[in-house]
Amino acid sequence: MTADALALSYVKTRDYQQARKAIRIATLNEGRYLDGRAREDAIKVRIQLEAATGEISDAFAWFEILKEIGPIPDDDPIAKLTSRLHAQLDDPAPLVTDGSIASDSASGFWQHTLLRRDFEFHNVRGTLDKFELRCETHGIDSAVSERAHWAVPGSWRNCWIDVHGTPGTTFQFVETIP
Repeated sequence: MTADALALSYVKTRDYQQARKAIRIATLNEGRYLDGRAREDAIKVRIQLEAATGEISDAFAWFEILKEIGPIPDDDPIAKLTSRLHAQLDDPAPLVTDGSIASDSASGFWQHTLLRRDFEFHNVRGTLDKFELRCETHGIDSAVSERAHWAVPGSWRNCWIDVHGTPGTTFQFVETIP
C-alpha cells in the first residue's frame, strides 16, 4: 500500500521512472496485496505508467490482468489508452522510446521488450557500453553505436533488450518496421 501511495506521489512530480518502480512493487502478484478498489486503481496506474515510459507490451499485459477483474467499458480512459497504443503499433511510423540508465542504478542497465524487428540508438547523452538482445531461443551481445541499424531475424520470437551503460546516460531507442 505504501508503494502505491509513493507511485502516486511520483506521478504528481512527473517522475514517471520512479513512479513505475513504485507501482511495480505495489502490483506484485498482480496487485493481490491490495484491497479490491485499490488493486484496480493501482493496475490502471501501472498501465498508464508502462505506456508513458514506452513499455507498451507491459501496458497490454496489465490491461489483460485488469480485464480479469471485471469488464472494462469501451469509454473507460484505460480502454481508450489501450486502443491508442494499438493504433500506434499499427502505424508504420518509428516508435521512439526515451531510455535511461537510472542515476541510482547499481546494475547499470535499461530493459525494454521489443515491439518491432529493427532498431537503432539515437541522441546518446553519456556512455552506453553494450546491449544484450534476448529472444526465446536466440540472443546476441553488441556494442552500441548511433551509426548502426540492427535487424532482428523474423524467426526470433519474444525479444527484449538490456542496454548497459553509465548511470545517468539517456538515449532514444527507435524501433522501425523493416
